[in-house]
Amino acid sequence: ITNYFTIARHLVSASGTVPTPLRLFSVGSTAFHLTSKPSIRRLSVQEVADMFQLTDLPSALSCFVAFKKDNGPSTLAPIGGHRRSNGSILLFDELQVWFKLHIQGYNFHIRDQVLPAQTLFCTPPSTSWPFGRYDAALVTTSPNSTWPDTGLQGHTVVQLQLLMHPIPKKNLSGQLYDHFLMYVQCFNLVQHHIEMGMPLLKRATHANGEHLGDIIPISQLRSYINVLPHFGAVADPCLTECNSLKHSQEFFLNKYFDKNIMFSLQC
Repeated sequence: ITNYFTIARHLVSASGTVPTPLRLFSVGSTAFHLTSKPSIRRLSVQEVADMFQLTDLPSALSCFVAFKKDNGPSTLAPIGGHRRSNGSILLFDELQVWFKLHIQGYNFHIRDQVLPAQTLFCTPPSTSWPFGRYDAALVTTSPNSTWPDTGLQGHTVVQLQLLMHPIPKKNLSGQLYDHFLMYVQCFNLVQHHIEMGMPLLKRATHANGEHLGDIIPISQLRSYINVLPHFGAVADPCLTECNSLKHSQEFFLNKYFDKNIMFSLQC
């Protein structure tokens, strides 16, 4: 098993001799790996929004930039809630985009034993996946939370919608360009389903029914997560593996698909 954590430490010690931002890095008990070459090397913000069908991407980026400017780069970006309207002008016009991200964690009971890396997909609509292929993940929202020790406390379940990196305009630099970002749509924890023994989630939406999305750094991601559509009394026969996440509104947080996730969520 390739140990991403060891490689990440080596890259940090080699600062100044490798391109930044680092495509392989670690935060706490999670290591991240993006390919050196993005899936899309350069595309305008609006073109990316159209490709991934994210109509609010420009405004979400604007709000994220304003939040970081007001609160500093080390403050965790919030997820959900009212998005502040502002007239901030983006200091970039184009984005690099990745269609997948590799993450790695440690064994829950043997903390110095790394687990096999997992791949999170985040691909736009295609012939094979007409609604795109977007995996679910767990992200941190509180500076007092520590995965996996605090379980769901201080964490939120999200669905990845876009993995990106802003391309700075000529002669511009700043801490914004030192990080990879992701657009996510979040789920609210409704209740714990006693019969199934799993948390029940519901998509967070605006008043008009549109899914609630936000921009956060990839470094806030903590783990991959599996969610299962909550069918109710009768399952919709039209649902398939390609559209069930798109058309369902309620989901089970499936803690049984991986024993390390199960132990973590019991904390």
